[in-house]
Amino acid sequence: MSLLRFKMAKVPLFPRASLLVFVLFGLVDIALIEMFFLSFFIDISDRFRLGWDRGYPEMFNFFKWAVIIILCATYFVRWKNPLFLGLGGSALVLLIDDSMQIHERLPVLLLDVSGLRALDLPGDHMALSILVFGVDGLICAALIAASLRLPGSGSPLPSAVILRGTATIIVVIAGFGIGVDALHGIVGKLLPDFSLPFLFLEEGGEMIAITYLMSYFALFLRHDRLGNPP
Repeated sequence: MSLLRFKMAKVPLFPRASLLVFVLFGLVDIALIEMFFLSFFIDISDRFRLGWDRGYPEMFNFFKWAVIIILCATYFVRWKNPLFLGLGGSALVLLIDDSMQIHERLPVLLLDVSGLRALDLPGDHMALSILVFGVDGLICAALIAASLRLPGSGSPLPSAVILRGTATIIVVIAGFGIGVDALHGIVGKLLPDFSLPFLFLEEGGEMIAITYLMSYFALFLRHDRLGNPP
């Protein structure tokens, strides 16, 4: 199979085969973001709030991570490529962290146990949250590195290309989930009246980026057991 047919996958910008998945799930993302915006003008459930624990936007993100895990398991069964075990395991790590709010709760526990909370250091919680995200990243990297050492058969694209595409989107997700989140926290303390746009950017951007990651993996659904397009 010629790699020319999949040249676009090296830079994962709207793969044609998964565009429908991206549009459909993206429309749900936009609808949830709009519902949060409308909550400032009409009385609706708090579960539509962005960033709300177990709110509809958060639960929809959990569902997308679960779909990614299922897709990776499916591809491993199809092509016996252990890379998808590493990618699926990494998605599971991120789902566990997100659903259990480990990056939020663990820093609180560390601050209380260590006594650092009494020092009231600026940005202490955010710094520890970034540290937890770093540990998540190391675990994911270890899972992927271990999977690359296992024997396997094949996939529609070389592992390096799949990893490059996945890593590109993960960087975007981290940019919203860590970078914009940090800005949101800083602005929320210094200029609380101006923090709302950062909440929309952080949560909305992360939702759409996760949708894109899921649609990127959906790209391979069109291939048969040997990785050939229909």
